[in-house]
Amino acid sequence: MRPLHNVLAVSFLLSVLVLLVGSCSDNGPDNSITAQLVITPDLVFREVEYGVSPSAQWVIVSSSGSGAARYSARVASGDTWIGLYNQTNGIAPDSFIVNFQLGRLQAGTYLDTIIIESPDVANSPYMLPVRLVVFNLLQVIPPAFAFSMTSGGDEPAPEAMLLLGNSSTPIDLTLSHNSTWLDLEKTATSTPDTITLTATGTGLAAGTYFDTISIDAPTAYYPITVPCSLVVASWLKDTLDDRRDLRDVYFLNSSRGFAVGALNDATGGGLILRTDDGGMTWLTDDVPDIAVGNITFVDQDNGWAVGSHLLHRTRNGSAAEPTWTEQTITDTMNAVAFADTSLGWLVGKDGKILRTTNGGATWSSISPITSFSLFRLQFVGPDSGWAVGNNGVILFSADSGKSWVKQDWGGSNDLNGLFFTDNMNGWVVGALGIMLHTTDGGVTWNILPAYTSNDLEAVRFAPGGRGWAVGASGTILFTSDGSTWTSQPSGVATRLNSMFFLDDNVGWIVGVQGIVLRTTGGGL
Repeated sequence: MRPLHNVLAVSFLLSVLVLLVGSCSDNGPDNSITAQLVITPDLVFREVEYGVSPSAQWVIVSSSGSGAARYSARVASGDTWIGLYNQTNGIAPDSFIVNFQLGRLQAGTYLDTIIIESPDVANSPYMLPVRLVVFNLLQVIPPAFAFSMTSGGDEPAPEAMLLLGNSSTPIDLTLSHNSTWLDLEKTATSTPDTITLTATGTGLAAGTYFDTISIDAPTAYYPITVPCSLVVASWLKDTLDDRRDLRDVYFLNSSRGFAVGALNDATGGGLILRTDDGGMTWLTDDVPDIAVGNITFVDQDNGWAVGSHLLHRTRNGSAAEPTWTEQTITDTMNAVAFADTSLGWLVGKDGKILRTTNGGATWSSISPITSFSLFRLQFVGPDSGWAVGNNGVILFSADSGKSWVKQDWGGSNDLNGLFFTDNMNGWVVGALGIMLHTTDGGVTWNILPAYTSNDLEAVRFAPGGRGWAVGASGTILFTSDGSTWTSQPSGVATRLNSMFFLDDNVGWIVGVQGIVLRTTGGGL
């Protein structure tokens, strides 16, 4: 048996050892804790355009252990662009909100850390990264460029391209393009800046040319491309005396043509002009006392021109020096049409319609069915004819102009011009760019999309199927199918009144201030 004092001594030593071990546990890490903080998501990330507030982010705090895990959360830097809301001192499982307060933050990348601490887990403190990207949005004003010129005419005016970022942080830019007709003032810059674009069409064949400016901006969010085009139209401009307002034109062949109009000076007289070189130069055939507004021919020699109450006729239009005779008409007339050398019609003021069967020697009056003035008329053959005028009036005759009926299209725009390619298919144009189309002889009229807001004065189709419409402010519209129309640059800003085409390529347009445009390529 062991002595009692030895047993007591051993017990005392064991007690001291237990106390020492306990003391060490209180002053050092508790290696018995195995729970981990589990944070969702593991990255708080937002990417937004400058000036747009990003959405808030919920952060879920949980523990892998079975017991409660106390925690607290704070932003490492204390920056005010990050805010923590809902609960930042709690017991997991729990959640809190990360909010973004951009304030005056400019474009750039911003980094911070949310520190989540807990005495009840082994991976405290937990570092939750925060990444915010505020990106510049590059703006190009305008977003596209369209240059136009007439062949042989002046170069298009330079245009300015404004480059902006939606943040005050500059965006470094590199610009590039491929064509030789387009020139940029510079190809490297930073926002904000204005760059001058210059288009050069001299030496280019008539046609449409395209290019694209590519803008490389690594710090901008979206890549930018700027489409550019240059239209070189084959309309050649000749300007007569600007006192001569030309109202209508008719060509017998590629050389011999006639134009009629008025002198816009104190005399107030009219004009009948002739060209023998395709419109490059013009001679005065006659100077009537009254403005002449419309001219037509039925063959190379027989033609008529009307102005107010005077009708002018030639029987030798192909002669070296044609002669014109005058006939007084009681009523004020605006337009003339003939089916042959005998059968013809006049329309004019207050809905007046006259008819002749002897080449204009005598005229009979048709009972008017409208009091609105009529501006233009056309007969397709000797029987079917149409006339248009004020307040949306369209009249139709199926009996060689002996009687007329109204055709309704649902509008009241003044109608200035018309053209039928056959008894069924026709077009009418008028005020504010109105354009009508029928495929059933005018029983029904369809309103085409508004291709211009300018008044349209005339419309005409060439034998091959191409069509043109002209009007105020130098407007020229072109179609290859009669339904879809596009603009052609005229190179002038004055009103264009009428046109004539020999075929799909060779044509002329006349307008105020002595403007004559001519093309051998259809204006394309």
